[in-house]
Amino acid sequence: FATQGTKIFKIISELFLYCFPSVNIMMVTCMEKIAQIIENDRDALAGIRNRDPRFMNGIVSRFLKPVSRISYRILCDRMDSESVTISLFIHIWNHPETFDCEDPLEDIVVRHTCRLCRLRLLRRRLLLFFSVNPAVYVSAVPVVPGADDFISRQAWTLYCRAARHYSDRQRIVFTLCELEGYAVGKTSQITGMSVAQVKEALSSSRELLSDELDRFGRMS
Repeated sequence: FATQGTKIFKIISELFLYCFPSVNIMMVTCMEKIAQIIENDRDALAGIRNRDPRFMNGIVSRFLKPVSRISYRILCDRMDSESVTISLFIHIWNHPETFDCEDPLEDIVVRHTCRLCRLRLLRRRLLLFFSVNPAVYVSAVPVVPGADDFISRQAWTLYCRAARHYSDRQRIVFTLCELEGYAVGKTSQITGMSVAQVKEALSSSRELLSDELDRFGRMS
């Protein structure tokens, strides 16, 4: 995962350097310090609305890893995850007003990440419907072996197999609740689903994964 995050970070950094050539190169290499300057979410969004790339770099520094991780776990595909991550940060830069509300910025970012993942999943289905080969959408192993602390290579393979049978709702709920550790109520708040819908999607996704584990046991 570190390799994936570095790659996306480089793409986004180069994008802002291209758009703002007068920005000092040291700004890009000191994003963690920039993030500390931002006192709160509203300051960051106000800075972006004023087209100040320093504040955008702070947002990227803060959310690059979680957005990359969540999108990869939902989509099980590194290229789709990179596309979602880049699209999200470009959207924040172009439309900061859509992120300016009473909810915590973290919740809004995760919500938009889930929305972009759903659009990516829809794109896959359209490609399949029109008989266009969408390439391989299930990675057999994590981007970097051992990238997920608690997901072994075998477990990741089994999850990817089960995820092929998940609905969009199941992918998002399982990722947020089981893999990211969000509570059911928090997941409901972020996704806009009811608590009952979250519980149902979580229960059914667990059953599918359990079935995959049973099949694996019979095979081994």
